[in-house]
Amino acid sequence: MSDGVLVQVAQAMTAELLTAAKSGTFAGLTFTPERSWADWDDDVTESQGLKVDVVGINADDGEPISRSRRRYMVVVEIYVRKKFGQKDQDQSGRIRNEQLDRLTKLMQELREFWKPAQRLVTLNEAVHSNAKIIASYSRKHMRSEGRQFFGAVQHTFETMVAIP
Repeated sequence: MSDGVLVQVAQAMTAELLTAAKSGTFAGLTFTPERSWADWDDDVTESQGLKVDVVGINADDGEPISRSRRRYMVVVEIYVRKKFGQKDQDQSGRIRNEQLDRLTKLMQELREFWKPAQRLVTLNEAVHSNAKIIASYSRKHMRSEGRQFFGAVQHTFETMVAIP
């Protein structure tokens, strides 16, 4: 049995992000995207480096468009997390601007990675519909003792599935 449409889109997105990340596409930052179900605690460790999770959020009920096909709108979010250490902070304990500047640039690049009407390479029936940054960063996470960056980008894809 093949995976559901939500998993298929999240897997295809993860594969494309991995290829781009290996080529150094994103703000000069190094990371390995991972498809997950966001079943982690908020905190990451400094030694984990930059964490990028691709999480399937929702696939609607699917609208029949013919006797043999159904259209789904699939929402997948990309979460970016990074724990800051002493070396990332200035003498007053604030996280250095250049650290946050690069991560907010990464959020923009992740938002712009798929263009409107662009198809996923390994899931050609999935067409990019919409993207938005839902959290550029979280002051709550940065200011707490966690000293952590947290950002999220939401992507929506329209995809067609054959009805068995």
